[in-house]
Amino acid sequence: MRSALARHAFLIGLGITVVAAIAAPDVGRRLRQEDRLLPVLVATTLFILGMTLDLSRARREGVALRGLAAGLAATYVVAPLAGYVLARLLGPALGGPSSDGHRFLEAVMLAASQAGTLASAPALTAIAGGDQALALALTLSSNVLTVIVTPLLLELSLGVLVAFPAAEMTWRMSAIILAPVVLGQALRLAAGERIRVVMPLLRHLPPLSILVFVFIGFSAAGDRLTAEPGLALRFLIVSALLHATLLAFTLGASRWLQLSPEETAAVAFCGSQKTLPNGIYLWDRFFPANPHGAVPLVQYHLLQLVLDSLIAPRFGTRRRSVRGAEVDDLASGGA
Repeated sequence: MRSALARHAFLIGLGITVVAAIAAPDVGRRLRQEDRLLPVLVATTLFILGMTLDLSRARREGVALRGLAAGLAATYVVAPLAGYVLARLLGPALGGPSSDGHRFLEAVMLAASQAGTLASAPALTAIAGGDQALALALTLSSNVLTVIVTPLLLELSLGVLVAFPAAEMTWRMSAIILAPVVLGQALRLAAGERIRVVMPLLRHLPPLSILVFVFIGFSAAGDRLTAEPGLALRFLIVSALLHATLLAFTLGASRWLQLSPEETAAVAFCGSQKTLPNGIYLWDRFFPANPHGAVPLVQYHLLQLVLDSLIAPRFGTRRRSVRGAEVDDLASGGA
């Protein structure tokens, strides 16, 4: 009984978190209004991942370029194409700029054109026992490219010129992503073997940060999803199908490219997740007249956290099964 609880502790915590967010939404909303909370949480998570990240394999073999290509293709090719098609098929009929159909398409493309998440995808990769070096490479590259690619995608699909504050985003990338990872690696190298003493504790902290993200997301989403239930349901269906499409593409591409189970986990999570803050910024700045702009952003954010949290432990099980099969093959070959 105790071992079963230990194996499913994260999923149990996820259920408790969702119930708590529904029961006390005001707490999550207040947490979301704390401007420094989420950046600090992201930076702390990446610092811990930096401490637990073993780069010896990456130094020997390098980051899997095939995995990097597959993840970026999912983020910036498959996601916007699938988002556009799903929005046209499942959304209201496309009309003028103020029509529900046009605003539906705008909102979906805002979500589909974003970079990968800063913290949850690397954290889920760690939970799944995936390739953390590849996950960090995908996180960095997709967020660096978003300054150029996301505005281009929105211009091509919507005909709207948008722009990111490049200097501000560069500073944020340095302070929230690069610096924590570098500091974590430096501390790991300085501590040497002594880091192993606290490693079991450190590995539990990224899952806790995921639960905080879920709590804040569920708490903040309620009033945005109930204004127009019919339209919100259409957004939810599109968001779920988009996420399923990206997972199917990343898993299929990983198999076709013959990536390892660890690389597959990194590509699946980093290639299927979308960041929320950048999308909210673009909505506030360039699409303020669209009342639905945040709905698919929030829905997709919640779906990716909940669904990917549910499948992350299965990657770990699959990885152990593959490793066991390889050991059996070696043993049979040597017999």
